Amino acid sequence: MSSQEQRLKALGNYLKSCRARLTPGSVGLPPGYTRRKTPGLRREEVAQLAGVSTTWYTWLEQGRDIHVSKQVLDCIGRALRLNADEYAHMMNLAQFQADPPAANGKLLIPQGLQKIIEDLAYPAMAVNRRTDVLAWNKAACSYFADFPTIPDQERNMIWQWFTNSAFRLRLANWEERSPYAAALFRGLCDMNAGDPQFSRLVDDLLQTSPSFKEHWTRHEVKQKSGGVLEFVGLGGKKQSFEVTSFMNINGMEDIHFFVLTPCVTSG
Repeated sequence: MSSQEQRLKALGNYLKSCRARLTPGSVGLPPGYTRRKTPGLRREEVAQLAGVSTTWYTWLEQGRDIHVSKQVLDCIGRALRLNADEYAHMMNLAQFQADPPAANGKLLIPQGLQKIIEDLAYPAMAVNRRTDVLAWNKAACSYFADFPTIPDQERNMIWQWFTNSAFRLRLANWEERSPYAAALFRGLCDMNAGDPQFSRLVDDLLQTSPSFKEHWTRHEVKQKSGGVLEFVGLGGKKQSFEVTSFMNINGMEDIHFFVLTPCVTSG
């Protein structure tokens, strides 16, 4: 059995075990009129709750390679009442990134990371895989954008990079770094193909930024590699910062923390 087949079998067995621990009453379904041969929900009941066909869900539990999407797995996770750890395990078995915990629709940042960001003297931020800015400090607002005052839908780094004219003027090497920014985002989009939020963001950028459209049509892809950002300071003096990023904060794969530190010049 190949590793792919083993992973799909493990996913099917896991879903089956989660289904077995539930009762119709616990998920708001009537008890039914026939005696259950095994404990837990029936496959057709999970399929009904998730909005998928019983045949399709049966194939998923059987470990068949049916190319399940993240959106459908989200529905199955809700149907099975999975908690955060269980949901993350299901997504890992399906080779998807799990969304981090949220409250009132907003992603939660670990308090320790929030304090680290706020206490740093250098620009620092936390973003998700879509480059939505989740946390920032005063220095980041000075160099990038005044995040507390801008609308939530614009509090996004790729959006700010290609639409914020003030930021463009502050960044001396904006032209040089823009192909990398677009290519990095292209890679993120490809890894999250089918995510409607990515699609909407790309569509909005294509309509708003000619520069983004130019780079996007090249279909270039980059992985994170740090780099140097050169800002224009007071009196026109340039300030060079090296970008350092960290991922998988406290096991939360969707949170990316990065900080800018002054470049060290040789004497």
